[in-house]
Amino acid sequence: MTSPQLENGYTRIANELLTAFYEHDFTKRQQRLLLCIVRKTYGFQKKQDDMTITQLSNETGISRPHCCTTVNELFELNVIKKTKGKRGQIIGINKKFSSWGVTNSVTVKQDQQKRAAVTKTVTPLAVTKTVTKVLPKQKQRCYQNGTSAVTKTVHTKETIQKKGFKENIKKEKITPKTDTLFENAWAIYPKRTGGNPKNSARKAWNARINSGEDPEAMYSGAKRYANFCDATGKTGSEYVKHTATFFGPDCHFNEKWEIKPIKSSKTISNSGAVAQAMKNLQRERSDNEH
Repeated sequence: MTSPQLENGYTRIANELLTAFYEHDFTKRQQRLLLCIVRKTYGFQKKQDDMTITQLSNETGISRPHCCTTVNELFELNVIKKTKGKRGQIIGINKKFSSWGVTNSVTVKQDQQKRAAVTKTVTPLAVTKTVTKVLPKQKQRCYQNGTSAVTKTVHTKETIQKKGFKENIKKEKITPKTDTLFENAWAIYPKRTGGNPKNSARKAWNARINSGEDPEAMYSGAKRYANFCDATGKTGSEYVKHTATFFGPDCHFNEKWEIKPIKSSKTISNSGAVAQAMKNLQRERSDNEH
């Protein structure tokens, strides 16, 4: 076997474009197809060529379904351009690699190194040690680092205590009374077909109370909904809302859940019978007069 020679053909491609191929995070299939497209275009001094999926599959050894999927991926990532051709698709490389939708791993690494260098310059170890100390009062301190200054706000013991006090106030909204109301609401809530987790319902109940909803109003809403489901025949079916949904952000417990009266067929039929009797009576009177 003779060694490859330029006299037998070569591919002329810009160094910047070739560098972009290995700097970006392409998959193995994407890389193989890209090299094949480059060979069939720049290898013949053309910017684009009419190619079929079968042709690309035979050239790369990638199966036709995977080949078709990969071509579409490269097109969506703006790496290649394609239009409808006579035999297949006219495909060419998009030389504006800055518009490719693929991550440039080299650029990302350089940006990370720059950010790390800036962080190291702005926040030296001595500054971190001083800032993390617990001071008697909350203060703002300015630390000089060469030509740049860094201002840090220090959390003191007093501010930490205040934060903990606020969290305690929020937790106190959930009391034994609210837990009892939840259990009562759960007991009267209409049964349903399928799952209805009690833990999810309790979480939704507590979330509404923490957001300021009245637990008494929530219990009353559950009672109205239970009466509504009984009256409409929904109790025990899949049409009953999950309890977690009922006590969820949409606050279904605030709805009226009114039961609309339904006219019975018996009443309608009785009224028709009365009308028919009146007609018969009028007819008899008319016959007697004649």
